[in-house]
Amino acid sequence: MMRTTHLLFAAFIYLLLIKLNIISFSVLGLVIVLIATLIPDIDAETSKLGKKVKLISTAFKHRGFFHSLLFGILVAGIFYYANSSLYIEFTIGYIAHLFLDSLNYAGINLLWPLPTRSKGFIKTNGLTEKLLMLCFFIVNVLLILSLL
Repeated sequence: MMRTTHLLFAAFIYLLLIKLNIISFSVLGLVIVLIATLIPDIDAETSKLGKKVKLISTAFKHRGFFHSLLFGILVAGIFYYANSSLYIEFTIGYIAHLFLDSLNYAGINLLWPLPTRSKGFIKTNGLTEKLLMLCFFIVNVLLILSLL
């Protein structure tokens, strides 16, 4: 999936949880959600984050460790044990990324290091993804308006 789709979907989940009164809005929370949804692609040499941290993007296989529940649990655990409620926002953004990538043809290795792989039907930058991106954008605008 493309970066914009990941950002819009993570924002959608965050806004929806706010609308349902499950969590409260904070600017820092939104920033953490958006950063967390980009973190799994740190292992891709072509991603913006991967280009900035070449050591990681060249040392790790894309859609391996950083696209696994193990990595997400480790980072969320660090937030949790640092006594920060931001583990919730991290988890929202991170799981949003994993969910979308599991719908992609390439799939993800969610239970890394086990060799299982979940694959979907959406082509990166294809028509289906572009339509999803548009839908997330429209729904996000409507959610923001409804929260004002």
